[in-house]
Amino acid sequence: MKNIKHILLLGLIILPLCIISLKAQTDDFSISGNSRNSIPGGCAFDGTNYLVGITGDAISDSNVTLQFISPTGQLLGSRISVGESGSAPLVAFDGTNYLIIWGDRYVRFLDNGEDAGMTNIYGRFISPSGNFVGDKFTIVNDAYIKGCVSGKVHYNGDHFFFIYREDNTQDDYGPVYGQRISSGAALIGSPIQISDNNAGDIDLAFDGSNYLVIFWTDATDIYGQFVSSTGTLIGSNFVIDNTSNNSDNPISITYGDSTFLVAFHDQAANHSWNLKARFVSTSGNVDAKTITIADSSQGPFLPLLAYDGTNFLVTWIHMDAKQIRGQFYTPSGLPYESEYIIFDSTEGVLPIGGVASFSGNKYLSICTKVAWDSQKATKEDNYGIYGKFVDHSTGLVENVNNQLNTTLFPNPAKDMITVCTDNIDVVLSIYDVNGRLVKTVARTSHEHNISIHDLSNGIYFIKINANSSTHVQKLIIQR
Repeated sequence: MKNIKHILLLGLIILPLCIISLKAQTDDFSISGNSRNSIPGGCAFDGTNYLVGITGDAISDSNVTLQFISPTGQLLGSRISVGESGSAPLVAFDGTNYLIIWGDRYVRFLDNGEDAGMTNIYGRFISPSGNFVGDKFTIVNDAYIKGCVSGKVHYNGDHFFFIYREDNTQDDYGPVYGQRISSGAALIGSPIQISDNNAGDIDLAFDGSNYLVIFWTDATDIYGQFVSSTGTLIGSNFVIDNTSNNSDNPISITYGDSTFLVAFHDQAANHSWNLKARFVSTSGNVDAKTITIADSSQGPFLPLLAYDGTNFLVTWIHMDAKQIRGQFYTPSGLPYESEYIIFDSTEGVLPIGGVASFSGNKYLSICTKVAWDSQKATKEDNYGIYGKFVDHSTGLVENVNNQLNTTLFPNPAKDMITVCTDNIDVVLSIYDVNGRLVKTVARTSHEHNISIHDLSNGIYFIKINANSSTHVQKLIIQR
């Protein structure tokens, strides 16, 4: 049973944190400015700045607009109007220009299905300087699409791949299709039917060669389908998770460390949700282990995923606490420490969203803040769109290896530390909190003095490798 039928699905950029770096967050910053009832769509990074797709401005709730933001969360220029009315635009970047994609039918943020109808889907290019490149072009004619965004889009280094769903007029699902699009605004070939049967929520990720498109069917089953970069189906639809519990809510996928991570809802006995995840290999093998991201005690909703090159970030809405929370996972599916709050609640206001991308060496999370009552009513009072940056992890977690019998002192330290180990044949490395290697020392004695006068105040990690053993310890430099 789907609790919220048509809700924000951020367009993820398919591109770890120790407990210390979890606190390395910016304050919330406004993306929508003074306008309310705004809906975020996709987000992409051009190597310098971000572009966020938004429907709704001070003039009209249905205006299709765009906003550039800097890596520090500053709004760059005024909101750019596309001159159209419709859904929140998806965004992807091809190295030269952004492609935005939107449907011409406006659907409210928490629509109960009444706003759905026949839709044309369009695309248009815009440069990083904010100038439109060419006119809008048609991608899909006369599709019956529900929801406030129109699908997912990704650039694979050669062309864009856009997936969408054509719903029938009776139910909230339909077949999943894919369409390739060139950087010259031309459709490449005909639409590809990806799902064998009607599907619900959809997402995709790219492994450098092929896409894995995921979707749910029959309210309970999570399926996947591989699609080559040339638009050919690889194999057939396959099951990722098929318990008897309902899973008819948003799903998410990202790729990292030679495997896909798929997150989904699994209805609990109390009719709330558990959020779960499973790994899927590039050959389609589904890991037998199921990861529980958050159980039904939180009333969790809307899992979103990203990967930073070392670890995964999973975010979700804690419906009971009215918060967006995050948790880091290793490529083996192990969590880092405890979950943490990304967007906190204010009285009666619920943040809806989560991680939108990892790019520019940090995570960007985006949410819409919505007035929310205990009945989870579908009529919203929208307080605008907000963003927050979270620094990515070092990939290092304190790991005290007693077998190495290591002692580090003083800690906190000022200009010198002493490291003692039984084994003298070791290599000692010091990393800053962002994972940058700042010093390497080959030890030749059991007790070794190391100068750190050239390192600034802050948190560091000392990593000691001896044969096949590793010891990692946090070091604080404080003067």
